[in-house]
Amino acid sequence: MNVGLAVVLSALMLVAAIPFALALTLTGDEEYTPGDQLTVSGTAGPNADITFKVSNPNGAQVAVGQTAADSNGDYSVTLLRFPSKATSTFPFGSYTVTATADEGTADLTVTFTEESAAAPAASESGGVSVAVSADGTYNPGDTVTIFVLTTTGGVAQDSAITVAKVSGPGGSETITNTCSSTTINGLQQCTITAGNVGSYGVAVQAGGVWALGSFQVSSGVQIDIPEAESNAPILSAIANLASDVGDVADELEHIDGEVHEIADKETPEGVTIGQISSALDAAVADVTSAISGSQAAIEDGVEETEDDIEDAIGGIVENADAAAEGSAQASSTALIAAVLAAIAVILQVVVIVRGNVLKN
Repeated sequence: MNVGLAVVLSALMLVAAIPFALALTLTGDEEYTPGDQLTVSGTAGPNADITFKVSNPNGAQVAVGQTAADSNGDYSVTLLRFPSKATSTFPFGSYTVTATADEGTADLTVTFTEESAAAPAASESGGVSVAVSADGTYNPGDTVTIFVLTTTGGVAQDSAITVAKVSGPGGSETITNTCSSTTINGLQQCTITAGNVGSYGVAVQAGGVWALGSFQVSSGVQIDIPEAESNAPILSAIANLASDVGDVADELEHIDGEVHEIADKETPEGVTIGQISSALDAAVADVTSAISGSQAAIEDGVEETEDDIEDAIGGIVENADAAAEGSAQASSTALIAAVLAAIAVILQVVVIVRGNVLKN
């Protein structure tokens, strides 16, 4: 054999032995309507790991996904299902799907839009018209509802469905026995459980007229991202309430100092321990009511609650000062016990409320 030819053949065999690396590609439908699933497919290196992210028209990321290509480099994955209506997270407009693998990145732009005005597949003969609607994308195991509308001379009128068949990857299945009338004149529905992944065709005969429809079954994990709601007003109210509770603790420290001065003062005639205790009980009730009111008013604001707390604390200070102006040494022990017991109750209320606020 010629030496030059042998070298060329050897080089060709070496090139043929080098694995062919597929470029990363990304494809999908151009338009989606409410309720549709966003499914993409393409090619990458054999068994390559591929990650995905989906951004809405405002540039915010609304979904992520991951899959692996098969040994031939092919892949298909469902990234999300669009909501039944536009939201702030999923507005109508252009969405960007980005795929990333060792081979690089690929982008795809799709459109989320309102239902198109296109009429469903329909057939007409002798004044009888039949329309079949089964559009949509489903997961295996989902219940697929197929709507059949029959009209006569343009007027909706029930007509018995004599044949209803669904053809797909697993073969054909007759579902006539699942068909039933709805509360709308002329509108009937048939059902079938979604099977293997792929495209399905629907053929229905009613009144001697045939009509066709179709739907898709796709694998993948649905990612539902709830629409975010602003909680800034509630967080601000909680922060204000936490500050209020801290102010209550400061006022109570002041009361504690006033109580310790009671033993050095004299009690005026006509003032009894029971009267002082009743005044303190009333003040405790005011503080408890004011703090409870703060919790209930979180969503509406806490300005009025702040005034209630300040008034209640002021009342406690005034009552303590009035008692302190003339307590006799003989009754000082009982008086101090009553005041400290009241303060202990108030402190318990403050600790409980503060814990609830911080926990929430």
